[in-house]
Amino acid sequence: MHSNTCSGVAQDALAFSSVFAGLPGSAVGISGRDSVAIPDRAPVVDDPETSPYPVWRLTAQYVSGYKVVWHGVVYEAKWVNQGFDPSAAGDGSSPSPWSVIGPVSPSEKAPRPSPAVTGVTDKWDPAEVYARGDRVLFDALPHQARWSTTGGAPSTEYPTDPDDPWQPLFTVPGEPPTN
Repeated sequence: MHSNTCSGVAQDALAFSSVFAGLPGSAVGISGRDSVAIPDRAPVVDDPETSPYPVWRLTAQYVSGYKVVWHGVVYEAKWVNQGFDPSAAGDGSSPSPWSVIGPVSPSEKAPRPSPAVTGVTDKWDPAEVYARGDRVLFDALPHQARWSTTGGAPSTEYPTDPDDPWQPLFTVPGEPPTN
């Protein structure tokens, strides 16, 4: 017989709660606190050179399905959002637009973006005036001018902001697949 209120294991009342005894922090009520306190842990510094996905940025706009790393944890956007810290908890009136995937595994390495087009051979030149549609290589990756531009290098922060004059012609690990 199955029950959603009982495990079926013979035990004293609340005996299961002993599994929480080894967790860090102090219990509510016993310590005089009205909430659980978790001891400070060393902050994790995310390195874009080794991260398996782009490091979250406050100013970037993320679409549904985009994966980022923030403080050593991988998150995935549930819907389009900008400026919402993935590690911040949401509430009933303002739920978090991020799902926690889990911690960055030590075996995960930073994959290189993969070009979506070939045949781009002209290297970006800061003195060149580029017209809309011109294609260049920057950091060995292809980009296309969204409008006329000169002097501004293509961004190396992903996702690229919508107001950046250069559109990446490659996919970045963490980007949702395009249809």
